[in-house]
Amino acid sequence: MTSRVYTVGHSTRTFDEMTSMLQKNTIIHALLVAGAEVVHIMSATVTKPASLNGCAHVDDAHITYPAPCGS
Repeated sequence: MTSRVYTVGHSTRTFDEMTSMLQKNTIIHALLVAGAEVVHIMSATVTKPASLNGCAHVDDAHITYPAPCGS
């Protein structure tokens, strides 16, 4: 069985990779909206603060994604 491949920007990902990425982003967004400090661990010595992406809309602590990014 071959795996479907999806192209996102200049990256190519399988369905499982896309699902995992979306789940991770949803959890990150929920933590940020709840007031948690979230950082991406880039390496053993570098971290980067996480932020809501442009697709997320927050209204009274509820997160929605009203339209696909870039539309």
